[in-house]
Amino acid sequence: MRHNPLAFLMLLALASPLGAQVPHDSTRDLRTIQADLERVTADLAAVKGQLAQVLRLLSQRAAQGGVAPSGPVRTSVADAPSLGRADAPVTLVEFSDFQCPFCGRFFATTLAALKKDYIDTGKLRYVFRDFPLDQLHPNARKAAEAAHCAGEQGKYWEMHDVLFQNQRALAPSQLAEYARTVGVSGAAFEQCVASGRYAPQIERGVTDGAAAGVQGTPGFVIGRTTAADTVEGTPIRGAQPVETFRRIIEEWLAQQTPTANHGPRR
Repeated sequence: MRHNPLAFLMLLALASPLGAQVPHDSTRDLRTIQADLERVTADLAAVKGQLAQVLRLLSQRAAQGGVAPSGPVRTSVADAPSLGRADAPVTLVEFSDFQCPFCGRFFATTLAALKKDYIDTGKLRYVFRDFPLDQLHPNARKAAEAAHCAGEQGKYWEMHDVLFQNQRALAPSQLAEYARTVGVSGAAFEQCVASGRYAPQIERGVTDGAAAGVQGTPGFVIGRTTAADTVEGTPIRGAQPVETFRRIIEEWLAQQTPTANHGPRR
């Protein structure tokens, strides 16, 4: 049997501390090794967090497909917060998640442009439906409840904006702080959130969105405004460029006329 001299010498080197005097600086060496291991562990944790974020983004990539290939879809807008005139000729319904980065992008860019050109001019009604992705965004559902609780004091949209501006800091303990920022009474707000009374409404948003073909966030339906609590129109997947929304809104405006006013919503 042939022996490997290098391997033999390595074994002797490793075994020597067991049968020889331990050097005085061995403790220091062990501490150095331990510190290195701790740094490696921290680096691995950071990489794991970054990979988790990438997986979240990739899991939502399927929703970034533009106008959905299926035909018109119908969805409810009953009891949902809205912006713009109730009798605006066209309605845009968004199914959204307060922690979703693509939803945040739509809020920060596209919605602002649509508000200026269509919502504020009376051409478009914008309706917000909750569609929290619980497995990806564990704080989104409670954030949605917090927005509705702020709405009880007339501050839904102010809370909506603050939540999107702080997407990475939506722990339940932080929601009361945001409520105070927008001028919501703390005690009433906290009692509302703790009660969970808006949980059924949020779950209806998830159910209605799924029925309308929403598979990820954000998802949209653009269609004619009616006196009923439903909208039938064109589905859109993902935070598409503002030009995509303009084109579809203009198409609906070209073929629709305003309907009777059926009252404002909060």
